[in-house]
Amino acid sequence: MRIEPGGNTTATSPRILVLSHMYPNPTRPVNGIFVHELVKVLSRDCSIVVVSPIPAFPLLDRTAKYKGTGAIPRRMVMDGISIYYPRFFFIPKFLKFTDWIFYFVFVLPQIIGLRKDFDLIYSHWGYPDGLAAWLFARLLGKKVALHVHGNESICFFERSIRKILVKWFLRRIDCIIAVSSDLKTKMVRYYGVNEESVSVILNGIDTEIFSPLPQELARKRLGLPQNGKIVLTVARLSAEKRIDLLLEAFSKIAERRGNEVSLYVVGDGPERRKLQELSSVKSLDKKVTFVGAVPHEIVPVWLSAADVFCLSSDWEGCPVSIIEAMGCKLPVVSTRVGAVPDLVHEGICGLLVPPGRPDKLADALVDALCRSWDHEAIGELGRTYTWEKTARKVMDKLAG
Repeated sequence: MRIEPGGNTTATSPRILVLSHMYPNPTRPVNGIFVHELVKVLSRDCSIVVVSPIPAFPLLDRTAKYKGTGAIPRRMVMDGISIYYPRFFFIPKFLKFTDWIFYFVFVLPQIIGLRKDFDLIYSHWGYPDGLAAWLFARLLGKKVALHVHGNESICFFERSIRKILVKWFLRRIDCIIAVSSDLKTKMVRYYGVNEESVSVILNGIDTEIFSPLPQELARKRLGLPQNGKIVLTVARLSAEKRIDLLLEAFSKIAERRGNEVSLYVVGDGPERRKLQELSSVKSLDKKVTFVGAVPHEIVPVWLSAADVFCLSSDWEGCPVSIIEAMGCKLPVVSTRVGAVPDLVHEGICGLLVPPGRPDKLADALVDALCRSWDHEAIGELGRTYTWEKTARKVMDKLAG
């Protein structure tokens, strides 16, 4: 299978089934949006169908985490791509090493029904999606590839049965794409994966969406004050993102800079209430705003309104938010994790600090707010990471 020069679909172009529970749906439109952005570009060159299994358990969609999942349609078309949402039995919190069994059994009829429409299964999450994808491929005589987006995908920080399962099947997949050198090193060194089977391909952005607006106009659209400095973070409010560390660092900045600087937190997640309580405890209610989740197309407006973007994570894969910020000419202050050192040219596009050090993060944010940045250079570098470039490299790997 191959792609003809110029990117046109040919009789030898691979027909791909994308398998991932991390994929946008009507209830969670930004869930795995980076996967959809890549798939959109890949679909220009080959036939693609997406299967995004939805967990199901009695009354599960009444819980905060899974609210509304019961209303997700079984099939829909998004940007011309057919997406199927089969259900699989899922036990919340317990017996997670059994997830792959229910996933495989419940999703198998959907895969069999589509077997004539694809030659290759391309999974975008390690467990349970990747393990099930490998089994589907073995059963149906198809090729299989796995795209590893982060540490959680391969259960890296766990001591669990499912981590053992991940180690076992990763050694049996010939085509693995990692979004950072860090992830590749971990799979090779700690999981025993063949180094030649893993390719590192960084993420990208849609430069038509992530282009900057004048700051004055962006702030006016969002109803923000024109005066003062703004620090912005865009992230899922989960433990590994360490927004608590950012709040601690920001409290130090507030002591130094008073009302001159504000922090806006865009995103939602399980840590939101705890973080809001922490903000109140630190008397930051008037300086920190929790915006919540916003539509994908509104994120560039927030980036254009800010003065510095901050990512305070303990670990990452290849954070698209960093590239989006740079694409909007915004300097970055981030922890030195995952692919961040590959993306951010320190001193040119931003400043990097060790994870878990709020004192260093505070110093770097103050430094970044005071510096005169070459915003054109930042934007130029950010726009070199595009989904088109990523897709070409992915297609070369899948068609190889």
